[in-house]
Amino acid sequence: MNILELAIEKDKVEKNHVHILMYIDNGYFLSILGEEVNSVFFEELLASTQETGDYLIFTCSCGVTDCGGWERINVTHDEIAIKWNLLYY
Repeated sequence: MNILELAIEKDKVEKNHVHILMYIDNGYFLSILGEEVNSVFFEELLASTQETGDYLIFTCSCGVTDCGGWERINVTHDEIAIKWNLLYY
């Protein structure tokens, strides 16, 4: 099983901006995809922690919903874990 970790880092230049740092199994995930894919829809992320379903959680920093190349993430819940099936095209 993979472990997903999200951290928030304040932008050093733009005081009102934050960056989402995503790690999978302790590896920095955006080093694979590129920094421009660094945006999260927090409402979708929060909703995915509450209920099974398909969610559009990640995108690129421009804010256009599907610009970053992410498909919806299938999220399932069981007795001990929440599982995010990440698909990137």
